[in-house]
Amino acid sequence: MAILHLELSGGYYKGNVAGFPFEFPANKENKYALILFFRGFKNASGKQGLFSQQQIAEALPDFEGKTRQSVDEHERHFRESDHNLRHYLTRKRKVDETVVNAALEELLKSPFILDSELAERVNKCLGREDITSANARAALEQISFLDVRDVIKTQLETGQAHYKETYLLEVMMRTYSSEAGENAGFSVPERDGMTVSRLAAIEKLTTPDVPISEIPMTLFWITFALRLYFLGVPLTTLGQWFHVHPTTVLRWILSLALALWPRINGWIQASVNCSKAYIDEKWIKLKGKWHYWFVVLDADTGLPIYQTLLARRSAASVKWIVSELKRIKNMPKVIITDGLAAYKSVFGKIDTVKHLLCRFHHQLDVTRWLKDHFPKEEDVTERKKAMKKVFQTNDKRTVRRRLARLKERAVEWGIEKWVELTEKNLPNLLPSVGSRYLPSTTNTIERFFGTFSRFYKVRRGFHSVTSTTRELTLFLVVYTFSKQSNGKAPIERILPEANRMPLYRIFNDPFSCLMELSGGDAENIKNVKGIRDMADFLTSEAEAA
Repeated sequence: MAILHLELSGGYYKGNVAGFPFEFPANKENKYALILFFRGFKNASGKQGLFSQQQIAEALPDFEGKTRQSVDEHERHFRESDHNLRHYLTRKRKVDETVVNAALEELLKSPFILDSELAERVNKCLGREDITSANARAALEQISFLDVRDVIKTQLETGQAHYKETYLLEVMMRTYSSEAGENAGFSVPERDGMTVSRLAAIEKLTTPDVPISEIPMTLFWITFALRLYFLGVPLTTLGQWFHVHPTTVLRWILSLALALWPRINGWIQASVNCSKAYIDEKWIKLKGKWHYWFVVLDADTGLPIYQTLLARRSAASVKWIVSELKRIKNMPKVIITDGLAAYKSVFGKIDTVKHLLCRFHHQLDVTRWLKDHFPKEEDVTERKKAMKKVFQTNDKRTVRRRLARLKERAVEWGIEKWVELTEKNLPNLLPSVGSRYLPSTTNTIERFFGTFSRFYKVRRGFHSVTSTTRELTLFLVVYTFSKQSNGKAPIERILPEANRMPLYRIFNDPFSCLMELSGGDAENIKNVKGIRDMADFLTSEAEAA
């Protein structure tokens, strides 16, 4: 990538663009026009942009987003304006600050108002007719829960908040449908006289030392199908095996997962007293719009103590996560992240939390930063080794000395900005250097999301927040009970007896369980693993045939 460096000085954008001095009046319209202007430059091949979206976001001094997605959003708005710059600059958002403020005013009057009614009230308040229910929901997404929390609390305390009986019944029917699991008895639509599984049978799945023979055959097969689905077996194949429609299989396994997760999550909340935690997010696209699955992973056990799917990854989203961690009384004292700006912004203001940055991501950013600022490979190679060496030690004083020596050469090498940024991040990077207590990387949660990525690549048919939430719950259930590379499942860190539960055995040793159910000798299957010359045996059989 070519060099792009801008500063805001005296009401002008000034700097260096691809080796040439640059100056342009600074205002809101010009800033948005510059985004498109810089993206219009192409490299020698004419196929790729000369400046990346991330490079432009970081170069504009007063750009609000500072992310690649923000620049991409402006390009999308330009395309929606028929590539007409005047239309793009003069476009007016339906859900602007005026609409959000009007929605907040109505929300404070009636916190449980329906989207359609809220849209009507906002239209009436502003003298408009174009605000729809979708616009009202978009406005709600920009309103912090803290703005209405006190109003709801006061109404509840004074008895002013009342629910309609019809609404309650609708919520109950949705909550306790077959997809969510039947709390008074787990039911699954089955064929050929298969009986309905009760809640007692599901409890046996998570009770140690319960014989496999006490698990109903139908529930066994649904549990086995859940594991196969997690491993990537197509729903169409599972449907053929069970002689039902694929959506029926999906309904079975989702119902089971949603019935199991409250019990599993209850064990985690009761047993994990989180002192150190990783926080990261995974991008999930729903109907062309990015959502983010935030997960808080306990550093000692590797178990998720909190997870949520949000439409934004802003500071407001991180504040919501903090409030939820406080609500469940499991706020970590040390939090390790990959350096997202929202994390720095929020955790930097909480005195009771030590925020650490992943040193692995810091080292990756060295290479990325150099490639963005130096087009010649030899310039990158010359600087990269010295810049990465700063943190290639277990001694804090060595880090400071190496950074000080690098600072002396910063002007000569043109890396003043990087040195300045590293010094700013030093309080978040240095504590883990040489520490046996503090993690230095986010590798644990990266492995967690690596497992999820393999699941997501196969099961990427997420079409709504509801369906996605169910799929994420299914993933968590199977993940916590599946053996990892160390031969143990994550749940065993807090419940050593979990390996004696039927659920654990069906997930990790299904064929032995099948032998038990059929009255055969399960040990025969296990003994197959001990036959070292199995390959020779098969070869001899093939030759004989």
